[in-house]
Amino acid sequence: MKKKLFTKLISAMMASTMMFTATFDLTAAAAAKDAYVSEVFIAYGSTVEEAKKWLTDNGWEPVEGDLQAGKTSAYAEDVVAVMGIKRTSNPDEAITDMAVMNMYGDYSFDDYDALVAEKKADINEFLYSFVPVLNEYRKNYNGEGSEGGKKRAQYAHDLLNK
Repeated sequence: MKKKLFTKLISAMMASTMMFTATFDLTAAAAAKDAYVSEVFIAYGSTVEEAKKWLTDNGWEPVEGDLQAGKTSAYAEDVVAVMGIKRTSNPDEAITDMAVMNMYGDYSFDDYDALVAEKKADINEFLYSFVPVLNEYRKNYNGEGSEGGKKRAQYAHDLLNK
């Protein structure tokens, strides 16, 4: 009886020790590995090897492939583009979103600023016309308006919450 209890106790201790060690090793391995991309850079060159060499010489990790493959450049004949990345283990430094655009696509900052100003004016106009509607809804929903208004406000509330 004592031998069985002793064997079970030793087995449980060995299993828990192995589980703790395996968990610790996995956590340490995951933390040591740079799992996140923190920076991105595009290097250009005459050949893929030239662009990759520039990246590695300047501390970047080249990503396989030529971003210009199958395309011709209006500015130079045989141009290749290779993406380089830097990695980090800190999730706060990770890139979570990226937007890119062709800078040679006939875009201008003045046009963009004018578009933003126009959109702000449109949004402000909408808000100035919508705020009174919102205030009336709140008044009716809280029972400060007419009885019919309260019912319509509650119906609108229930409908919007579906």
